[in-house]
Amino acid sequence: MQRTDVKGADYIRRFIPPMQAVRTTSQALRQQGAQVVIALTHLTLKEDRALLEQLGDDAPDLIAGGHEHDRQSVQVNGRRIVKADADAMSAAVVRLDAVNPKQSSVTFVDLPGKYAPDAGVVARINQWDARFAEGFCGEKGESNACLTQVLGKTAVDLIAEELTIRRFETNLGNWLADTARTSFADQGAQIAFLNAGGMRLNQNIPAGELNRRHLDTLFAYPTRLAMIRLSGAQLQAVVNHAITDWTGNGRWLQVSGFAFKHNPATGTAEQLSLITRRGCVRFRQMKPCWQSPTIICWMPVVIRMAIGCWAKISLLPPTSHALNSRTKCWKLCSRRGVRVSPHVLKGGYVMPVNRVCAY
Repeated sequence: MQRTDVKGADYIRRFIPPMQAVRTTSQALRQQGAQVVIALTHLTLKEDRALLEQLGDDAPDLIAGGHEHDRQSVQVNGRRIVKADADAMSAAVVRLDAVNPKQSSVTFVDLPGKYAPDAGVVARINQWDARFAEGFCGEKGESNACLTQVLGKTAVDLIAEELTIRRFETNLGNWLADTARTSFADQGAQIAFLNAGGMRLNQNIPAGELNRRHLDTLFAYPTRLAMIRLSGAQLQAVVNHAITDWTGNGRWLQVSGFAFKHNPATGTAEQLSLITRRGCVRFRQMKPCWQSPTIICWMPVVIRMAIGCWAKISLLPPTSHALNSRTKCWKLCSRRGVRVSPHVLKGGYVMPVNRVCAY
């Protein structure tokens, strides 16, 4: 059994790399006489493109893909990649020439448009929906109407449409992240982040009642909250990953307790800041604070004067120098040949020193 870092269902023995799977399958189909080979994929557009770019004559004639959830039509070496909108919001009508499959065209049709729903399909959907409600509610010992239970009300539309919640901060994302953070407030949690790809509703919740079906559809998969300790540098790395390939990917984060500025032009996440009751406080994550040319001896009396560094180190591992007197602070500063910020020495109010930190 092949080892893999990709988690799958118990009935899946192994995962074959997409490039290998497509090459082997395309060759086998053409050897059996297939005139046109169509690959049904669930890869990113970048990965789909790589298949057509690298496989040459072994590439499929058409890739009908998914993953991005919004319509795409791209040609690579004469072959086409087509993706329609998720949730049957559109259909892609593709025409291929069986003799020369590179002669193709695609038209997107918005649904339902002029097309009436098929009665047989509607009936089957209603059966599935009823069966799901029976199983879901039955497991909890509740009536089959449990999914219509009203949990609350909203005065405004809550934004959950995927292309928005996976690219921008939204009011629903804020509420969910705030709820996650406050769930661990008694344990000292300062921030929270949720990957938007775990929020599967893909439609806005209109102002009015918020019911159980909304939330259970929103989190269609088990979603476990965990509390972890992060340094400022680690949080910056998390944010940097979240903004990569900013086209509506599930790695985008809905956040609480911190903020950053996303610059799509440069592909950077800047001005990472902790949000406190006193306002935003900038993280300086590039190096441990005590390695800076200036050292500040931190006492409670000066926290309000230099809140920035105090808040910053709250997310760093407890490895900075802890001092218990002004004398020790002076000795450390003199040994390192650095200056002490003058405001630390103001007044005669002597308190135990909490930290030594770069400013």
